[in-house]
Amino acid sequence: MTKVIGYSERGYVYSLVSDVQSRGEDFVQVLFRLAGFKIKGKIENVTIYVEPSLSEFGNPDLIIHFKDKNVAKICFVEAKNKVKISDEWKKFDKNIDIENNSPRKNFTSNLFSQLSLKVLYTKAKKIKDVKKSKNNVEFVWDDFSQCKGLKGSKNKRSIGVKEVVWDLVRKSNWRKGNDYYVGIVNNTKGVEKEYLKRFPLKEVKNRVALIEWKDIAEELKKEKFEMQMFLNTKKFNKWKKTGKI
Repeated sequence: MTKVIGYSERGYVYSLVSDVQSRGEDFVQVLFRLAGFKIKGKIENVTIYVEPSLSEFGNPDLIIHFKDKNVAKICFVEAKNKVKISDEWKKFDKNIDIENNSPRKNFTSNLFSQLSLKVLYTKAKKIKDVKKSKNNVEFVWDDFSQCKGLKGSKNKRSIGVKEVVWDLVRKSNWRKGNDYYVGIVNNTKGVEKEYLKRFPLKEVKNRVALIEWKDIAEELKKEKFEMQMFLNTKKFNKWKKTGKI
């Protein structure tokens, strides 16, 4: 049984989740196979969050919680449709804050920025203290240097005060080294794995990958998923006829 918790509707992402939710365990298998991640055992207890908010850590398109051989794992998915991946990388490489190891303020919609912020979020889960004030709730953690940036603060990123965000934070319980990051794009050519050399993605380089929409479509079709929405969009009808996306 797969739980799907939606915060907003986002075209291909929402249609994909709507179609795979009856076979969430199989979908995780497909996603991890395409990403080159290993599955150790039986996939269970799948919960998919559609575009939740993590406040200053960004809004992932999907967060997938599941158990693999009874080990809690989490996968962050960032999806882009009309972008050229090489251009995304150049923009990210230009706008990274080298001193603070963080995407610059107001530069978070970029694919690589979003993936980087999720890595910082998982690193920040080792909480040293939680400070509450009238207008905010802040994580304060041990390794300040990895969490600088977004608003000029030297030692913190805010997770905000919204209960819906905190509810997700509380439920995000995985073991160290069981956090994964997937970017879904039209074409993965053009970055030559350069993103794996940049902090913080280089620290999870065996657990971050880019995959293509058409490969997901091919695998779901091969695995005989009943696709009512995702494979019936204009884009994928074209793919079914021409093999191109």
